[in-house]
Amino acid sequence: MDLTKIGKLNELMKKRLRRRITIILDPTPVKTFHIFGNPGDINVSIDADEWILPDELRPFIEETAQEESSVEEKVIKIYEKLCMDYTYDDNVLSYIKKYDDETFFLPDSYGRNTDQNWKKTRQKHNRRNCFEISRILAKSLIELFETLKNKRNYEVCII
Repeated sequence: MDLTKIGKLNELMKKRLRRRITIILDPTPVKTFHIFGNPGDINVSIDADEWILPDELRPFIEETAQEESSVEEKVIKIYEKLCMDYTYDDNVLSYIKKYDDETFFLPDSYGRNTDQNWKKTRQKHNRRNCFEISRILAKSLIELFETLKNKRNYEVCII
């Protein structure tokens, strides 16, 4: 990973969201990630769970990579496919906690840190939460970028 690119992304997101963000990276990257020197307030984390591309999605990614369309259109097409194939797991709503009269929060644990039992249960249905969809999308984009005819040096992370 290129720290310069991550730094630029961090600055853009801080301006847009007006708060500090966490950039989550693939736990098994091809390239080793090191922060040299002073990274400032870049909050980088390695994901607790593996980024896996479902087998049934691989042919779609390969087909999409071969299409004569822009990279942006390919990314949107993959995102649309995920939206059509998966339903948002509204079980997460039961985990929402009230902080005060105007603020609610969702504990990070639901779907963030999974185990083998969680994964086995998820195979039986198409409900996924934001962490799972983000991981699938990120891994899909990594696969897409690796198969593009005109390879460019894209970096993939989750915010």
